[in-house]
Amino acid sequence: MDTTMEIIGRQVAGEQVDDDEASWADVELSHAGLGDKRLDRRLVRIAKSLAAAPQDSIPTASDGLAETVAAYRFFDNEKVTLDKVLKPHVQRTYRRMRKHPIVLLAQDTTELDYTGCSERHRNSGPLSRRRQLGYYLHPSIAFTPEGVCLGTLNAKLWARDPETFGTSRETVKQKPIEEKESYRWLEGWEVVSRAARAVPQSQVISVSDRESDIYALLSKATTDGTPNARFVIRQRDDRCLTERVDEADSRAYRKVSSALVEAPPLGTITVDVPRSKKSKARLATVEIRSAAVTLKHPRIRRRDEETELTVNVVWAIERDVPEDADGIEWILFTDLPCATLDEAVQVVEYYAGRWGIEVFFRVFKSGCKVEELQLETRDRLEPCLGLYLIIAWRVLHMVMLGRQCPNLPCDVLLTESEWQSAWTIRKQTPLPASSPGLAEMIAIVASFGCYLGRKGDGPPGPKAIWIGLRRTMDFALAWNTFGPKNRPANE
Repeated sequence: MDTTMEIIGRQVAGEQVDDDEASWADVELSHAGLGDKRLDRRLVRIAKSLAAAPQDSIPTASDGLAETVAAYRFFDNEKVTLDKVLKPHVQRTYRRMRKHPIVLLAQDTTELDYTGCSERHRNSGPLSRRRQLGYYLHPSIAFTPEGVCLGTLNAKLWARDPETFGTSRETVKQKPIEEKESYRWLEGWEVVSRAARAVPQSQVISVSDRESDIYALLSKATTDGTPNARFVIRQRDDRCLTERVDEADSRAYRKVSSALVEAPPLGTITVDVPRSKKSKARLATVEIRSAAVTLKHPRIRRRDEETELTVNVVWAIERDVPEDADGIEWILFTDLPCATLDEAVQVVEYYAGRWGIEVFFRVFKSGCKVEELQLETRDRLEPCLGLYLIIAWRVLHMVMLGRQCPNLPCDVLLTESEWQSAWTIRKQTPLPASSPGLAEMIAIVASFGCYLGRKGDGPPGPKAIWIGLRRTMDFALAWNTFGPKNRPANE
């Protein structure tokens, strides 16, 4: 009998079609709606080629000169945009989200550094330094609370203007929020709200790091009105509350930290902290507190009820931190209940789920080598990045699904020729009567990417899988050409 996680896994990966040889790209992208069926078919073909060799350049991944030229023409077509490339994947992601009562929607920003080939990117701009050139990408990625990546719902790409780079913070503060880079966080909330309306039976929880601690975002999220859209935002600055420290001093206000210090501890939890460059692995004791606070608007001095914002706040702080370690301390704003220890810990765990987007960025940038793309304009680069966002999802989806649902049949993710060819090459034994388990098959795929599978190694990671997938797809091509189905009947 299937376990609960296996049933969920079938639902998460439930994108199979009757044709055993229909690839993941056929299923995920077959209804792109680019305005031309030839473009739709080309999108699927390019996705298959790039996914088969995600670390290679477009010419190397393509099957010859004609396919290379077709790929570049595709990305140069005015009908092909980032949003349109993502559209069929977004619809499939909604389908996957509907299978879960809770979905975490993580949003964050990453740099795409094209300094070494800036002459190939005419629309790029300065990054952290004026001489460092590239773009910023801000996607919204859906995950299950268990860490399975469900897909990308949106992505925004932009470049900074060299003329205004280095503008003082005071000047930037005077601009309306719509003209600031931080407005991307509010746009990200629109993605959350839209997703929540698309999957009303699921609770969609936006999780984001300290950079998103913006009063305008907190205000927008708390007044959104979509009942199944919630948020968890890590505090960046110790915000002022509406209560004054001294009624005689109109400039001194209590802080969020003071309210948390006064709140009684709800209890403690133990957390496994992995080793770092500074410290050894340890088991940390983390104290949990929570409170409901009313935040003061940062720009309005007089008290005005319309400028007040009431939110819940959870404080997770490590006690007895070793001298050589950085202690854990998270202060999290949320509209989720957190009055009890279990509720507060749940909020902390939801925020911890944000780490999935960091792993996603690693797959996207290191696994897909997107910072080596040499498309000359942003209009060409954007749809290509959209396609690599989908490819990165597939790799990360496979990694976590194999860990969470190891006994699922492998054909939920691999075609018949992929798993049969990989099994035969690695096992050198007859094929099993039915599809082997997902975890076993993923380990076989990863073994072609230098995963050793030793007793203490743990499950394979993204790098071994994306390298192994490339070789597996080559095996599948040979299997379809020379395999058992193509042998003469008299053999």
